[in-house]
Amino acid sequence: MAAFCFHITRIHSLHLNPDKKQIEWEIIQSITKNNNFPQELLLKLTQQILHKVNNKESSKNDKKNLD
Repeated sequence: MAAFCFHITRIHSLHLNPDKKQIEWEIIQSITKNNNFPQELLLKLTQQILHKVNNKESSKNDKKNLD
């Protein structure tokens, strides 16, 4: 779980172009399939991470607007 969490966070934290993000995502999906990791759990983890990343970015933007 920790490894998937790291790689998903990495995809959304780095400034990658959409093609590179898609390639990374496909690699993660193939790893999960090869290791019989439930796809539903991967999608749930991805949603949680996206929510955190989006909240972090919005709080940064709010701080910038206050300055």
